[in-house]
Amino acid sequence: MYDLLQSFLRNKLLYSRPYLKKIDQDKRILEIGPLSSPMVKKGDSVFYADIRSTDEIKQFYKGHPIDENQICEIDYVVKDTYVKTFESVEKFDYVLASHVIEHIPKIIHFFHDIAAIMKKDALLCLTIPDKRYCFDHFRVCTSFAEAYNVYINNVEANPPRVFDCNLFALGINDAAFFWGENEFEKLLSQTGPVDSAKAEYEKAVGGENVNAHYSVFTPETFLLLLYGMTKASLLPFKCIDFYTTQPDTFEFNAVLQVAPDLLTEDYPEKQREMDRLADHLRLNRRSERAFRSLNSRAKNGLVRLLRKMKRAWEGNFHDAVF
Repeated sequence: MYDLLQSFLRNKLLYSRPYLKKIDQDKRILEIGPLSSPMVKKGDSVFYADIRSTDEIKQFYKGHPIDENQICEIDYVVKDTYVKTFESVEKFDYVLASHVIEHIPKIIHFFHDIAAIMKKDALLCLTIPDKRYCFDHFRVCTSFAEAYNVYINNVEANPPRVFDCNLFALGINDAAFFWGENEFEKLLSQTGPVDSAKAEYEKAVGGENVNAHYSVFTPETFLLLLYGMTKASLLPFKCIDFYTTQPDTFEFNAVLQVAPDLLTEDYPEKQREMDRLADHLRLNRRSERAFRSLNSRAKNGLVRLLRKMKRAWEGNFHDAVF
């Protein structure tokens, strides 16, 4: 039974993290923020990193519905930057980060920092929450212009984003609910209290690194961020795979390959990468239209089935009584 459960969970993980099927487990792999559900099993060439030590993570999540015994042993505690943390460590072939990038205040800095600890042609595999189908539902998406402002002005804690997160984040995180045709505006009463949002905002103003979703994305707005960064010669990666949000889920996936030459203003392949990102955008829109259509047809089919069942039941009831 345990083996069947493990197989089920593994297959579910491969469905939600399609890039895992392409990873060579014998290569050097760094997984950031595995918490209690690592994507890759610990091994001689697999390492776990976090901004907190194992003991600090256990303390941070005390009172949360997480089994303390399942929390992963952290190999590297990231302090200040990845470059400093891994300065005497061999570079990695893969870096995996699930539900991590949204917590990073300076997202453009992150791409530069993480690329520096990766080998030539190494892969950065990202799983990112789709704000439309999670507790970030009412929040405004992060744009390239906003990320650029943070980068150019070296904004440390991004207080407006901390305020937005605490004011508009919801208590519900059910993807199936958000994919349904519900009266979402009624959920506005469940958003965070103003006083709490103000308090967290003041912490950020004071320079404290507050735990928040600093960035929020849909698949399209994330691709637009990559496009803007590539256009401005600020992205040391090219996007080689993109997997949009599947029905009744709340995350999408991107696989980026180290490409430092894209930081060069007149690099001749830059336009090709921008065209590739435009293709990803086009395919993403086509997929989302297909999902919406499929979802609508499925719901209409269910309604028709329920009506047939109701008529059949009413007919049998009529025959039994009369």
